[in-house]
Amino acid sequence: MSGRGDYEGAVRAGQQLVADAAEAAVKRALQARAKPTLQRYTWSRLHTDLLDDNRWALVAHRAGAPLPVVEALVVRLEIEANKSQPRGFVGEFNAEAMAVRWGVDVAMVLRIYDELERPDIGWIQQDTLTTFWGRNPDKIDETAAERMRRMRSRKRGMKQLAQLAARGAIDEGLRRERELALRESRDPELVIASWAAPPRSVTRNTVTVTPRAEQIIKQDRAANAAPVAPLGTNLNPVDPAVFADNAKALQWLKGDGEALVTHRLGGLRSTATKAIERWGVTLCGDVTALAAIIHASLATGTRGEAFRKLVENQVARQATEILAPALPLPPVPIRKGADP
Repeated sequence: MSGRGDYEGAVRAGQQLVADAAEAAVKRALQARAKPTLQRYTWSRLHTDLLDDNRWALVAHRAGAPLPVVEALVVRLEIEANKSQPRGFVGEFNAEAMAVRWGVDVAMVLRIYDELERPDIGWIQQDTLTTFWGRNPDKIDETAAERMRRMRSRKRGMKQLAQLAARGAIDEGLRRERELALRESRDPELVIASWAAPPRSVTRNTVTVTPRAEQIIKQDRAANAAPVAPLGTNLNPVDPAVFADNAKALQWLKGDGEALVTHRLGGLRSTATKAIERWGVTLCGDVTALAAIIHASLATGTRGEAFRKLVENQVARQATEILAPALPLPPVPIRKGADP
């Protein structure tokens, strides 16, 4: 009997293992099939220069509509895309209701929508906003809380360093070293703690143990002794005739051009890259003209928004010359015949 009982017990145990494995597999499958778009998002991301896009003026011209109405519809579609399931879908947008809300002709709203779907505008494709997912990835950032904690610790550390420097407790050299270590550390709390904790000394063999954060500071001291010029500040002008070659103009844009725009805008290099791409679209891909415009800004000291406006004005003026229709031949004066 004991042998049979052991056999039946082993069978039941095996069946339970199979059942548990099947249940776990079903749970994993259900989790894999869960759609993240079922989550509601109360906000969405918009580029800060969204309404400065030249495409909206072109849409307004083609649709015979005021530019503010076109811009308002673009933003309304963004809101509609964020509320839809799946997100990004605008196929159920009610143009008639929006026309009544604005007090405009529904045909105008429909014309604007149709123009936004045209391939050369490319704002809507297959009833979906083309750039929505790139700006609004449908996922939860698991590291947001940790990154926020590190940011707050760095701000607290920077404030503490400023107070110490104001009291004369540390000199400017030590303050810069600590600020550098604080910015680059993945654990700013440890760096801040090392400022107050003195090095631990071990009397045996006269070995001194220094905290890791202080070691990092000492290692970086030599590397950061000489000041490094900010990106784009040490550019030398080149012969503008070089930009007649498309390949050389493009090479300059991707190198010194991006560095110059990054420095003048005072932001990230990715922001400068996007700005150059946008200006290139306005100029219909004329890299030689764009390189010449950006290179000419070397002669000015404009920065920030003034620099952006300077380049955009030059780009718009050049684009007008490129896109303007050919003018008819000028009038030719006719010589008068001899008096009778």
